[in-house]
Amino acid sequence: MFRALAPLVLLFTLTLTFTTAACDGDGGEPAIIASIDVTPDPDTVQAGGTAQFAATARDASGNIIFGVTFTWISGSNAIATVDASGLATGVVAGSTEIRATADGITGSAVLVVIPNNNTDAPDDGFVDANGDGIDGDASVAIFVATSGDDANPGTRAEPKRTIAAAIAAAQADAGKSHVYVSSGTYSESVELVDAISLYGGYDAASDWARSLSNVATIDGDTIAVKGVGIQSLTFVDLFTIQSANNTRSGGNSTGVHLASSSMVRLRNLTITAGNGGSGATGNDGAQGALGLAGQDGAIPTGGAGGDTVTGVMPSGKGGDGGNGADVFPAAGGTGGDGLPQPGGGLGGAGGPDPAAGDPDACDINGLPGDIGGVGGYGLAGIPGGGGNGQGSVVSGYWRGSPGLDGAIGSPGFGGGGGGGGSAGREMTATVCQPVFGGGGGGGGSGGQAGEGAQGGQGGGGSFGIFVLDTSVQIERSDVTAGDGGDGGGGGTGGTGGTGGSGGLGSNGDMTQGGLMGGRGGDGGDGGSGGDGGHGGGAGGGISFAIYQAGTSTVSLDGATTLTAGSGGAGGTAPMGGNNGQAGNSGDKNF
Repeated sequence: MFRALAPLVLLFTLTLTFTTAACDGDGGEPAIIASIDVTPDPDTVQAGGTAQFAATARDASGNIIFGVTFTWISGSNAIATVDASGLATGVVAGSTEIRATADGITGSAVLVVIPNNNTDAPDDGFVDANGDGIDGDASVAIFVATSGDDANPGTRAEPKRTIAAAIAAAQADAGKSHVYVSSGTYSESVELVDAISLYGGYDAASDWARSLSNVATIDGDTIAVKGVGIQSLTFVDLFTIQSANNTRSGGNSTGVHLASSSMVRLRNLTITAGNGGSGATGNDGAQGALGLAGQDGAIPTGGAGGDTVTGVMPSGKGGDGGNGADVFPAAGGTGGDGLPQPGGGLGGAGGPDPAAGDPDACDINGLPGDIGGVGGYGLAGIPGGGGNGQGSVVSGYWRGSPGLDGAIGSPGFGGGGGGGGSAGREMTATVCQPVFGGGGGGGGSGGQAGEGAQGGQGGGGSFGIFVLDTSVQIERSDVTAGDGGDGGGGGTGGTGGTGGSGGLGSNGDMTQGGLMGGRGGDGGDGGSGGDGGHGGGAGGGISFAIYQAGTSTVSLDGATTLTAGSGGAGGTAPMGGNNGQAGNSGDKNF
């Protein structure tokens, strides 16, 4: 309902708490309060007027509990106060809750305070409606000027120096709800407070006259003006607001950042956001470890294969060399296969028996073993995907889309061991003796895989106004975004480790008469590990004059102009990798 106007009197909240047991009416145990109704809900009153609220306590069954004493509290004393009887008095235009509490239970109703004819809110006509010498109401204001001092009380004669100090002073004084700012540049970032409105356009040197030519500039950091949790009517009117370029990797630049707020009014503003920061380049992947060499063969023993190189993905072991033959008739031993199979080099065949088909033959040389097969190469890791041009909101802030990391390559396979040489034969006196064959060389182990490289970091965004889960009305303002930062490039995948060398096969034994056992075959080299995948290039930063996210509502009038910058370039990846997309841009994203 609408209440008649009462004289403009600023009342402070009076909170009285009584301990009163509400009984059930028949002398039994006190009834337990389950809920409290506060009426009327909602109600409307002019600033300076009063509204009477009543509270009713109920039990869990909905029955009324009599004899309860309530504590009355205003959600914002800057908008309305309430006394111990539930009589609320409007202070300034806005909306707040009037709450009644008893036994830990609280009920509430909404009170909307509207301006009255005796309240001179700053207006576009710069009219001094209440005759106090300025456009606005000096009695509810803290004053700020570049010539002031934060130790001052914040009056017209002794203004504060910074907007932040003026807001703090108004917050500490229930009778203050406006901050009036004189022309000049204020190198500070401003944090809005619920129900404390900011008005620029004043000139302290001209007795605080107000006009469009008196430019008050908030020259802030990468967020120039920020408001979180603003739930009562709050104005920001007649300022130039500019945020700094963000030089941090992937950082945003935002003129006005609003989150979890409602009833915010932005009027007569010139907002210019700086540029977003470029994203960092992803780190390169580490090179894979080298494979281990196989051991050389001996007489008649084959060399051991190179050991596995341990790591995230162990490389393949080299096959052992085959033993040379030390008896006859016998062929040399077959070399061991490199691991794992399939993919590892096959072991070399042993040298065949030189006297095959003629067991009585003597004075003959042994035959050599075959060399081991080379181990297979590991596969290259898959490159990381490129970042997109949209980005996303994370923990209350927009973040550019990073490039994805490249995958690790696969390890190399072990080489096969060389085959052992077969034994020769020599007649000694009346006995044919074996001449030992040489052992095959061990196969080299595979090289370790190269690590995948990191993707680039997303570029930073530029936002004239960023709105998250907020209702805001924007009037007669010029909003300009800067350019989004470039996305970071992807790193280079690590080179796979070279496979270990195969060991040398041993020569066979030699007699004084010049007869020889067969030479062992050389071991096969291990295969190199696969290169790591390149990191993806990141998405460029976006640029929007107004960007809304979550459950937001943005109301624009026809006199507001929106201008976007350019989205940042997508980050590039090394050849064969995936580049990021350029950042999106537009006047608004809704």
